[in-house]
Amino acid sequence: MCVVVLSNGRLVSGSISGHIYVWDGRNCKKAIKSHDSAVNSLYSCAAGVVSGGRDGKIRLWSPTMEPGATFDISG
Repeated sequence: MCVVVLSNGRLVSGSISGHIYVWDGRNCKKAIKSHDSAVNSLYSCAAGVVSGGRDGKIRLWSPTMEPGATFDISG
């Protein structure tokens, strides 16, 4: 559904199943269940990654893709 490049050169992609995949070249290094529905958007910055899902949640991730804060904007 969406793709972003991290500052370390790795690629991160969001899927329709709600997973975020971390890529190193052509190899998937990590699969993270991040949302209950499709990952619609990803944004990368020096502080990490922001993901937005169809479940109405925005999640913050560290540069090493460790989970941070979650914001529910569905209401």
